[in-house]
Amino acid sequence: MEEVKAAKINELKAVRDAKELEPVLYAEHKFDFDSKSYERITAAIYALDMQGAAPTINWTLADNGSTPVTANNLRGVIAAAAVRSDALHTAYRALKAQVQAAETVADVATIVWPED
Repeated sequence: MEEVKAAKINELKAVRDAKELEPVLYAEHKFDFDSKSYERITAAIYALDMQGAAPTINWTLADNGSTPVTANNLRGVIAAAAVRSDALHTAYRALKAQVQAAETVADVATIVWPED
């Protein structure tokens, strides 16, 4: 039973981790948000901040479209990702608690990540 629970917890953690890398919705646009994208966003914030009063750049979106953004827009993307991350970790902890409380293999099998 402990192996079944451990496998389910690892499965749920993998789903959470994958969802953290999905594009982030901010201001009606989807922004890529994997580790490379985060580095680019952070670098762009610094570059824009160095340019003075509210400069903009065109940012390539997850769908390969583009939109003009400011440093504050990109900070908003990071904030949206942080809020999403918190929600994902909260959901994961609740599901993990269900797994740990399960008494049978069948009970564990019924625990799944909810669809979006």
